[in-house]
Amino acid sequence: MGQSANQPLPEHLTLLKAYMDYLECERRLSVHTLRAYTKDIEELLVYLSENKLGLFSMTPKELRAYFSKRIGSSLPMSMECNKSKRNLSKRSQARKLASIRDFFRFLERRKGMKGNPAMQLHSPRFQKPLPTVLGPGEIEDVFDRISSEESRLSQEGKIPEALKARNLAICEMLYSSGMRISELLNLRLADVQQLPDEVKIVGKGEKQRFVFFGLPSRKVLNDYLQKRACLCSLRSSDRLFLNRNGGPLSDRGVRFILKSLQRRLGIPKNIHPHSFRHSFATDLLNEGANIRAVQELLGHSSLSTTQNYTHVSKNRLRNIYRQCHPHAKMKVQ
Repeated sequence: MGQSANQPLPEHLTLLKAYMDYLECERRLSVHTLRAYTKDIEELLVYLSENKLGLFSMTPKELRAYFSKRIGSSLPMSMECNKSKRNLSKRSQARKLASIRDFFRFLERRKGMKGNPAMQLHSPRFQKPLPTVLGPGEIEDVFDRISSEESRLSQEGKIPEALKARNLAICEMLYSSGMRISELLNLRLADVQQLPDEVKIVGKGEKQRFVFFGLPSRKVLNDYLQKRACLCSLRSSDRLFLNRNGGPLSDRGVRFILKSLQRRLGIPKNIHPHSFRHSFATDLLNEGANIRAVQELLGHSSLSTTQNYTHVSKNRLRNIYRQCHPHAKMKVQ
């Protein structure tokens, strides 16, 4: 039986698996990054199979043709979506090119490929969107709404007390510590049973760092810990945050919880796990925190990533201008 036209060649799949093992074991990339890279490379390998092109002999011209036919505006999707049309943003196109470029780099270093055809393709320029930020007043309003609404629903028997306490603890701990949602959900019960004001976590790339909690987060966490056993009746897990069946709570589960709260409480801004992380960083910078310290607290490898938050710290910039610029301090007669 011949190779299906909409499947990569077996030898290509072997190379893809070797590349994924390298990303996971040596570079220790996150599950989400691995999933995105796998999809990007699989689409390229399907294209090569369909057009009977060689992987190791691929030229910049052939790769450019791939992008123009499969990646640009109103172009066919991969086999998974039955070749329906899509319109990829420049950001997504840039990510796909970066994935393919890194894959060819791996083939150069480990598999003897001569030349990287992706190096001659220029990544599309795009403007990074500013993070969604909840200001100090807004974030307190969100917490107040969640607390009051969840209490009412709990009293009416619509959700268990344990789920109410869990939801409050998730939101407060995300904002208080600046953790990524994956880092929060990887916490074990043993990590916080003593209710410390700091926890050592493992972030992206297996990098360790300390995160800190304020008094409000420790209070809601304590409340959740007292009620957490109600969620362990069906299953047993050592993860800190559990779903209603007693299993580990997932990233998707948290996003669903936050979207449900947003709709139910009529919160105008979109709330997602990173909203609390963005607000954490912006509030620190607005209060005069050193950007290098914020970089350490967020676990960013590059300072340029942290600098994205300086664009939303307008209050701090405005105050610095008014305090320091001679004409800004002058009063109009």
